[in-house]
Parts: sequence; C-alpha cells; structure tokens
Amino acid sequence: MTKGKAEITKIIGANIRAKRLDKKMSRKELAERMGISQSFLGYIEKGVRGVSTENLYKLSHIFEESIDSFFVETEGAAAHYVEKTMKSKRVSNILQNIASTVDEEELEKVVSAIRQLKKLRKIYT
Repeated sequence: MTKGKAEITKIIGANIRAKRLDKKMSRKELAERMGISQSFLGYIEKGVRGVSTENLYKLSHIFEESIDSFFVETEGAAAHYVEKTMKSKRVSNILQNIASTVDEEELEKVVSAIRQLKKLRKIYT
C-alpha cells in the first residue's frame, strides 16, 4: 500500500522524535545542531511540516543512522514516545495495546472519545 505525503511526514517526524529521545537530547539541542528553530523542529516531529533532504542528511549524521531509517514505520517509534512521556506504566501499557490492535479509523475514534472525556471532565470539575 502506497503512503501519501502527509502519512510519510508523520512517520519521519515520529522517528526523529524517537531517535532524539533515545539519545537523551533536548529539542533545543537538536534544533541548534540542525540550524533550525525549536518550534520548527516541533512541527517536524509532530508531522505538521516536512523535513528537507539537507536536514535529513544532517539528522543521519547526528544520530549516526542511515537516511532510510527515518522512513521505517514501526510501532517502536510510537511505543517509545508513549513509554518515555507517560509517567504511569499502566497507562503506557494500555496505550501500547491500543496502538498495536486497532486500525487507523478505530484509533481516530479512540482519540475523539478521549477528547470528549477531557471536555466532560472540565465541565464537571
């Protein structure tokens, strides 16, 4: 199945973030080494903005990885993000289970439901 530009951009961004976290680098440090702003790096990691071939080349040297490693769609990038950012192991396990068992459409429904729960929580607290 061929992926669209937006989907590829998200995959690359998730891999950049996962590699940065693996190296225990701050967003500020990586942005400085790449010669871009922290906010732009944030957009890249979120998959909102694409990364240039020049910056992909820089990243491959910074992380000592091949350029093609940024295009690999793995659960590892998503799981790594969840594991590193979640304080609760229980919540991390739930999210990893969801990520590995639901398709894209179901995942959007889960995200929508969580957003609705957050809104309700704000109303009643």
